[in-house]
Amino acid sequence: MQNGAMDAGLAAVLGAAVGAIGSGGAAFATGWWAGRQARWQVEGQQTIAREQVRFEHLKDRREPRSVAYSALIAFMQNLSTDAHAALHALLADEDDKVREFENSLTARRTELNSLFARVCVEGPEDIVTPATTAYRHARDFTFRVNLMSYHSRSAPTEEVVDQVDQRFNDIDEMLNIPTELFIDAAREILDDHGAPPEPH
Repeated sequence: MQNGAMDAGLAAVLGAAVGAIGSGGAAFATGWWAGRQARWQVEGQQTIAREQVRFEHLKDRREPRSVAYSALIAFMQNLSTDAHAALHALLADEDDKVREFENSLTARRTELNSLFARVCVEGPEDIVTPATTAYRHARDFTFRVNLMSYHSRSAPTEEVVDQVDQRFNDIDEMLNIPTELFIDAAREILDDHGAPPEPH
């Protein structure tokens, strides 16, 4: 009988121990899961906060960047248009118009420097390379047109026509194509609105 009582007592103790272990394990698992969920929630909130900061930053930068990019684009397009007109004037022996264009080139280079600097300051880094390409081509073009148009007026007609044809090609290569590449880069940057934070 004593053995039976001992067995029953031992069984009760073991049962209580197993129950306690089970309860403790369940409590541990529940606590671990709750802690993990809390970490996920904190990480999610941090992600939303970062998205919100980026969204607000891009929103704030979009307008001044748009103004800076548009100003450089307009400059390049105006330079191309005016260079075309000057070359047509050169062919028509309208020296006054050619001279007027040439005389404007120093001021245009100063303006170009300012517009390029503003684009670089506004950023971002992705716009600097296409802006630099456009800037260098436009600056080189202003020097080349100034030099070539001055000399071509005293050259034979055939030589003038050849030089002017080459200058028309230069306008496309040095102004129009770099401008198009800059426009593509500017659009891509301005179209990036950031990911507006989504509620969780």
